[in-house]
Amino acid sequence: MVEDRFLKRLRKKGRKGLRGWPIATVAFYGPNLSQATKVAVGIVPSENAEVEELRDWKVDRGDIRSDPDIAREMREFIEEHRVKSVAITDGIIGCPHQEGIDCDGEWCPVCEFWHGRDRFTGQFPKPNTNPFRGVGMHKSRLVTWVADTAGAPRKTDKMQMPKCLRMLFCTLT
Repeated sequence: MVEDRFLKRLRKKGRKGLRGWPIATVAFYGPNLSQATKVAVGIVPSENAEVEELRDWKVDRGDIRSDPDIAREMREFIEEHRVKSVAITDGIIGCPHQEGIDCDGEWCPVCEFWHGRDRFTGQFPKPNTNPFRGVGMHKSRLVTWVADTAGAPRKTDKMQMPKCLRMLFCTLT
């Protein structure tokens, strides 16, 4: 019960926003959206700095968010670094296995739940039926996209575009 209050305090501190440095980042991971089996806490000492200290905890069974021993260790770790701000995830943001360490490839063979899902929403992306969605159907946006991919802004030569973009560009002009 005391440790549940610690996680509530962390969430409350996270809602307050940036209150100074250092910042603790807290992220939960699990095999699905309802069970967290790993938590990672990083300490960012100052603005524009990389994570200085990173520590993670794992459980084999149950939910790590309800483990009082881990909550106590997290509290000690955060207090040891005199954290003034907290950034904490609202829920579980992906598989607890690390690519290249626990598994090879883009998808974890153990956590089939996450295959093809967005790690922040837990949802499958909507199928993109329009290959130009995001590029826009306005000529100026297309020209901007071509300029961005080429490097320096320049007048667009439609013969240097891929065929599918050439066809779209011709219909817009």
